[in-house]
Amino acid sequence: MANEKLVMIANFLQGGVPLLSLFAYFPQWRKIVANRSSKDISLTSWLVWLLSSAIAIFYAVMQYAITGKGTALIFSSALALVFVSITLCLVIWFRKSRQPLDWRGWRRKEAMKAKAAPGIFVSKK
Repeated sequence: MANEKLVMIANFLQGGVPLLSLFAYFPQWRKIVANRSSKDISLTSWLVWLLSSAIAIFYAVMQYAITGKGTALIFSSALALVFVSITLCLVIWFRKSRQPLDWRGWRRKEAMKAKAAPGIFVSKK
């Protein structure tokens, strides 16, 4: 009986995880939208978070299929996947520079503005 109450409390708390997480995502979303830029945010990191969230939802669904329990875990994992997906979409949408890098790792526009990179000889013909 005491174990069942403990499991109910744990399920309730697990169900609250997405709501708490949502409060953590809001400032990031607000910053991206307000600045209309995501240049300082790592796209690679958010792709890894997306993969991690996909694995978590797979695990939660498998647990439910095997044991018949874990709806709170499915709920929290699914919402985490949604929140990460929204963040990733914002990062991609507000990515300022979509120009490819040149051989020095500069954006083409920046390379055109630069007179010469330090240590690179530029002839004045």
